[in-house]
Amino acid sequence: MSSFVDFDQIIDRHGTCSLKWDGVDRLTKKSSEGMWDGIDESDKEIIPLWAADMDFKAPQPVLDALQERVAHGVLGYPIRPESYNEALVDWLKKKHEWDIQPEWILSTSGILPTINLSLFSYSKPGHQVIIQTPVYYRFTQAIDNNFRRIVENPLIENRGKYEIDFDDMEQQFKEGVDLFILCNPQNPIAKVWEKETLEKMAELCLKYRVLIISDEIHSDLIYSGYKHTPIAKIAPEIADITITCVAPSKTFNIAGLRSSAAVISNPKLRNKLSHTIARMGLDVSNVFGMLGFETAYKYGAPWLNELIAYLEKNAKMVEEYLGEHLPQIHITHPESTHMMWLDFRELNLTPEELSHRLIEDAKIGLSDGAKYFGKAGQGFQRINIGTQRARLHEALQRMKKIL
Repeated sequence: MSSFVDFDQIIDRHGTCSLKWDGVDRLTKKSSEGMWDGIDESDKEIIPLWAADMDFKAPQPVLDALQERVAHGVLGYPIRPESYNEALVDWLKKKHEWDIQPEWILSTSGILPTINLSLFSYSKPGHQVIIQTPVYYRFTQAIDNNFRRIVENPLIENRGKYEIDFDDMEQQFKEGVDLFILCNPQNPIAKVWEKETLEKMAELCLKYRVLIISDEIHSDLIYSGYKHTPIAKIAPEIADITITCVAPSKTFNIAGLRSSAAVISNPKLRNKLSHTIARMGLDVSNVFGMLGFETAYKYGAPWLNELIAYLEKNAKMVEEYLGEHLPQIHITHPESTHMMWLDFRELNLTPEELSHRLIEDAKIGLSDGAKYFGKAGQGFQRINIGTQRARLHEALQRMKKIL
């Protein structure tokens, strides 16, 4: 197996304050999003394949760097070195052939904070923000929490394949949209948007003067045969209206370090967001997040290559198993990420019946489509395949047994 980590190694994450494992009672509606006071023994039987982190150890160079920093013993205020920005510049150049300048980078404490800060910086209460559903539910939360108005441009779904409804998108733009939150690649459908598709969306944004906030957190987890294109890379005039959000968190399974970046070539937009970050007192980095960010981008590539190969095999196993044993569950073939989008509609179960069978009977915790991804997710479930293959196979067997 990998010289960096054995992806088949079963790691018990119970009792580590893991949202995915210790917070599984949120799926059973026994608690809300607040303090954690322990997990019921019955919930420990659930295989949680919902929250979007992976059950693998982070790359060894990252773990070594963090341990060395802890061993030093003094954890005072940090200052970001030039090598921090340079690590991201080099990564984007090698990984996505995207040339950026170090001064375009703003350090942030996560993609969602960056989106919220961007909404605050570039729009006003009542302004309209467009999203393409099904999409990550925290987008709608961010828009609501900032008192902006949600405009939906639902994706067109046909037998597990999704595409943009450009006619609807342009009509929405005509009626007045200020911001566009793009999910590139798209979560939950694991879709890598083609360059031509991104170009058409970007042209509409230019035509109607719509600012783009591009969430590209999954852009490094791209499967064989597909290629990620940063929308800001398409042309300088597109970059001029784009805030690109990137992070090593999903790529290297270090979401708990809370470190990300906004890449903004337009100095006016960059200064505006930078001013908001300073006003909120968020301009000091977390010492471990900063170190994990730089180390992962510098030394994590070999680990990532083997991770993607492992995820592709997991995805193939899910497709083959369901195709043989549960053909009524249709799959959107994943092109990226550590998630897969499953269509349960042919089973003719209500959302309550489906959730009960999966969680209470099969003891599998998936992300409910309607709950987490809006009306367009009704009848769907997202499964996180970023776990050990034996554990994933056990979940599939449980699913077969009760469905």
